Amino acid sequence: MKKYNIIARGRTAEIYDWDEKRILKLYKKFFSQKTAQREFNIVRELAQKGLPVPAVDEIISFRGRWGIILERVTGPTMLEKLFSQPGEITREAVRLAEFHKAFQIEVDVPLPGFKSLIKESVFRVKEIKKKTREKLLEALEELPDGSKLCHGDFHPDNIIMGKDKVIVIDWLTAARGHPLADVARTSIIFKFGSVPEHRSESEIRGVKELRDRFYAQYLEQYLRITGEDQNLMEKWEIPLAAARLEESLPSEEKKALLDVLEGS
Repeated sequence: MKKYNIIARGRTAEIYDWDEKRILKLYKKFFSQKTAQREFNIVRELAQKGLPVPAVDEIISFRGRWGIILERVTGPTMLEKLFSQPGEITREAVRLAEFHKAFQIEVDVPLPGFKSLIKESVFRVKEIKKKTREKLLEALEELPDGSKLCHGDFHPDNIIMGKDKVIVIDWLTAARGHPLADVARTSIIFKFGSVPEHRSESEIRGVKELRDRFYAQYLEQYLRITGEDQNLMEKWEIPLAAARLEESLPSEEKKALLDVLEGS
């Protein structure tokens, strides 16, 4: 009987070594077949459009949980590459921006509205004061709707740099909305994402400097190639900062996000 080894773990799923050419993304128990089907459908459509995603094979039930069989693409994430080759910052920042623009298209797969998802998250975050919440929701209502594909968690750690293929992974949070909402979500991750605590002070400082340089070049390139308005993107940042508080975050990051909300 074949033994299937876990090769990676995330908040929503575990990745198993399925065979030489494929992996299994096995969702946590609280995810339904509908969840697996939605991500499968999104990735399949994007692959059919020739966009850089893994090929999808099938949806399966494995050990009482739902999962999807995906093409195996072996390599470091873009984030890992940046740490090992900091001289590649400009090249990879440009790549990230171009990838982000390329995915912001109309798709046929039924998806929830990104704006509605943000609103629901803001309602659920208990740490937000009533007046702040009301102000956030009013600001959110004034922002434009959209119908483009939004990844919902687009950052360098969700890009795998294979030898012959570079792919964007983790489409579980995909939604339909305004492109700048998705860019603002990426912006919040770059600005407030915490650095692992086991690093020394000098290492943390170096990581943050690297991250800030990369983010600045990514955003500059994205705005240049899309002609989008940075001021509008920054208006999306506040409600997205609030929505991020619903996630399991380190205390330092949570405090920074709350400070931003209270000061907005």
